[in-house]
Amino acid sequence: MTRRDALIRMIDALHAEIDALKTNDVNGLERATRDKMAAIEEVAALGTGPAGDEIRELADEANRL
Repeated sequence: MTRRDALIRMIDALHAEIDALKTNDVNGLERATRDKMAAIEEVAALGTGPAGDEIRELADEANRL
């Protein structure tokens, strides 16, 4: 998996967490949080390196969420 893929997975999980919170879906929130944590671990495992514009934009969006 690439850093781009891992960041997209994290952003999707963050959106799922927000949706679950809005609808009081406890099971959905737990699932989304598990997915988010796995994506965070994956991003961390991929390490740091030069980030192009797309990676920077994805990281900014994840940070915003």
